[in-house]
Amino acid sequence: MEVTTELRDLPGLRITSCNVRCEPGEAGPVLVRRPLDPARSDFAVLFSSVLPRLHHRILLVGPDVFQLPSTPQEDPAGAAALASCFKHHLTPHGVAWTARGERFLPGYARHVRDDWNELHVLVGERFDVGAIHAALHRTGAWGSELWDDLELNALYFQHVDTVFKNVDGLCWSVFSADAELLRMLEESLTLRRDVALERATLRETHALMRTTTSTHPRRFAPRHVQAPAHASQAVSDKLDSSQFT
Repeated sequence: MEVTTELRDLPGLRITSCNVRCEPGEAGPVLVRRPLDPARSDFAVLFSSVLPRLHHRILLVGPDVFQLPSTPQEDPAGAAALASCFKHHLTPHGVAWTARGERFLPGYARHVRDDWNELHVLVGERFDVGAIHAALHRTGAWGSELWDDLELNALYFQHVDTVFKNVDGLCWSVFSADAELLRMLEESLTLRRDVALERATLRETHALMRTTTSTHPRRFAPRHVQAPAHASQAVSDKLDSSQFT
């Protein structure tokens, strides 16, 4: 593996839900998010316009990627779908799984957990999952080593070119080398009344996470984001995501 002398990074978009309310907590006020659509995950709602671009790609997902039903009786259809996904569409690699987008995303995007979650889109068809997982493990929750170690940085970006990241249930971000994916996503979300958009990079997001969560672990708030004045109004214009429901 060739190690460059410059750290690589990914541009992206941070999407903050305006469906939040402030509730009292032990360490002070806590922001609590309401789902954008009670029937499916915010992940499915927000990224429905760009998920088809990933149908031919391989995703790396962790053990907590899904919001599992508490019991099969609570959501029989959801429990059955997730069981089928694990059996037929996910390939195990120790503590992580790979899945082809065209099999994974249409049926299971709505079950993706909207709290402290990550999905990595891998480069190409041949990769060393063990090496990738080791790199992710070394980066830790806040990704600090990714920006301190040139070799680790090169290894990570050799294998990953798109990352979906959720922070504290309050915002989803996507960082990608695919400029068209980011353009399509920004275009599809610009007119939504229940989210606020901010351009960001993976590196600055990791730094922001480390800074804000060290003192307020449940009060992450992106910089320079203001909810639009009409954020509290009902949203009638839903994204067309029928193929992901």
